Amino acid sequence: MPYMGGKSKVAPFVWSLLGNPENYVAPLFGSGAVLLARPHAHRWWEKTESVNDADGFISNLWRAIQADPEAVARWADWPVDECSLHARHAWLV
Repeated sequence: MPYMGGKSKVAPFVWSLLGNPENYVAPLFGSGAVLLARPHAHRWWEKTESVNDADGFISNLWRAIQADPEAVARWADWPVDECSLHARHAWLV
């Protein structure tokens, strides 16, 4: 997922420096590119992973995906955007 400030391109480098830490904290989670690129298996009883972001909606998104991915997909199927809104309005009028 493209994201302003995304770290997907540097994720392999980050993990090469971190290795397989006992505790991973993502201070600027965003799209979660670094955590999702973790090359080691995550075992919740052995490792702790914490995600944080200044935008609380990002945390809520990931929580919603975990709780009910089908519902999130259904709601995200046709997200509202300005161009589509004007195009639909023009067609209706």
